[in-house]
Amino acid sequence: MSEYLVEVYLSRAVAESTPRLEHVPGVADELARDGAQVQLLRSIFVPEDEMCFYHFEGQSGEAVREAAARLGLQVERLVEAVSESGVSK
Repeated sequence: MSEYLVEVYLSRAVAESTPRLEHVPGVADELARDGAQVQLLRSIFVPEDEMCFYHFEGQSGEAVREAAARLGLQVERLVEAVSESGVSK
């Protein structure tokens, strides 16, 4: 599976009502029943820029886009991403 970064404009006024990690299992289960595998790994909200970044793992960009739509996210941008784990001390 590949990793994807979803960028969403999110005003500070509505930031509290955005989907959180706990909202995702139901959507992932729905997609799995439809034959698509998607998992939200983390999200990062940048209040100063009013942007939220959702880091997904999925079988395709289309599957991730569908998950985002089912979560009610208005996707500004979706790109394939590569992540590395942090440096341990």
